[in-house]
Amino acid sequence: MKNSISAEELLKAMETQLSNFPLPDHTLQNNLVFQGMPVIEHQPTFEPVLQIRPEFRHCSDEFRNRMNSWLLRRFGSYDTSILKPCEVFILNNQTIIARPEVTSILRHFT
Repeated sequence: MKNSISAEELLKAMETQLSNFPLPDHTLQNNLVFQGMPVIEHQPTFEPVLQIRPEFRHCSDEFRNRMNSWLLRRFGSYDTSILKPCEVFILNNQTIIARPEVTSILRHFT
């Protein structure tokens, strides 16, 4: 029994799944269109490298907040975004999803 799928079948399945999700309403905010495709700006998300989790109950909330603030200043945060810097995602050949640094470059070409 073969348990594989062709590239065409995979692409069709992905398009079917993605069409079920409505696009966020960011296109109305920036009105950026590049090569006839609207551009959605994906805001990056960051998480602290180290932090005391809320599940840890052996300290006070005040201590946890102060310690987490210090850990953030000391060790910083890392990027947890789906799109990495300078990466662009084209959805169904109709919509471009990009980070702010890319959309600022695209604005110069429109």
